[in-house]
Amino acid sequence: MPDANNSLVARLLKRRVPQIFAIYMGACWGLVEFADFMVGEFLLSPHWTRVALVGSLLLAPSALMLAWYHGKPGRDRMAKAEKVGIPANVALCVAVLWGSFGGSDLGAATTAVTVETEDGEVIERVVAKAEFRKRTALFPLDAGTGIASPVGNVDEDVNQFGVDEDAPTGLASLVRVSPRRTVPVVVPHVYKE
Repeated sequence: MPDANNSLVARLLKRRVPQIFAIYMGACWGLVEFADFMVGEFLLSPHWTRVALVGSLLLAPSALMLAWYHGKPGRDRMAKAEKVGIPANVALCVAVLWGSFGGSDLGAATTAVTVETEDGEVIERVVAKAEFRKRTALFPLDAGTGIASPVGNVDEDVNQFGVDEDAPTGLASLVRVSPRRTVPVVVPHVYKE
């Protein structure tokens, strides 16, 4: 029967591998959260969050190797396995990241669009690139009887039609708004002047 002090679990605990790996995973989580913050704050490509996550997971063997060889108290020399294993792991990580995200647009998620009107006025807008726009479906607003109508008559309430007209305009710079032909809009009454 093997000695309890020489068991794998005891050696892992003596070398503090679980503690060091837990710290590494916490740092990876922090890196992914930071990448997500940067993407949202500076309108960068959403691929950066995935790059941080995949890179962190691919470098886990290096973290485990460092924990195993340098986790014991006291000074440790660099082992031959580290000298080969860590650079090989980093090279594999770079190759996988390059293969996975090399063709992706990792720049800004927005682009400047310049349009000249009929009057010769130049208008420039910053809009999301087509690849980063999210699709959404918009349905007509039914005011129903539960919402108080300022006109007093739900059938004549202009708010329900205003939302249908204004929402696609407001969302157009953020998401790809589906054309109305995909969602039929039924107007129950024609307004009288």
